[in-house]
Amino acid sequence: MFGLSQVKLIIGGIILVIIIGLIITVYFERAEVKNLEADLKQSQVDLKVCGSANKDSQLSIVSLQRELQSSSSTCQKRLDEKDKLCQTLTDIDNLPTKESKDEKIVGGDAVYAALNGMFSPNTAGGKN
Repeated sequence: MFGLSQVKLIIGGIILVIIIGLIITVYFERAEVKNLEADLKQSQVDLKVCGSANKDSQLSIVSLQRELQSSSSTCQKRLDEKDKLCQTLTDIDNLPTKESKDEKIVGGDAVYAALNGMFSPNTAGGKN
């Protein structure tokens, strides 16, 4: 049916088709590898950006924690002062309203003298 020269041509054609197929496959595989390498580089850049943003966020968190601790301390001091002032005012409110014969009490009014003593550094109850 087929002669020797025709069989050689058929085998040569098959080999040529296989070679062309391999060349096309290698070309597309290289293109895919290049795309994957580009994606890898972009992912590495994104990772560095996220890492930098993470460090900045951590610094912000630490700073905010310090500020919160400082604010809490300040608020606690203010609350303690408020409680102390409320207790002093309660003590003053409980003083007798009758005139006192004590020479240290100016004008004979114990409440008046205690209130003045809260703010006057020259009296026993005053702040310095």
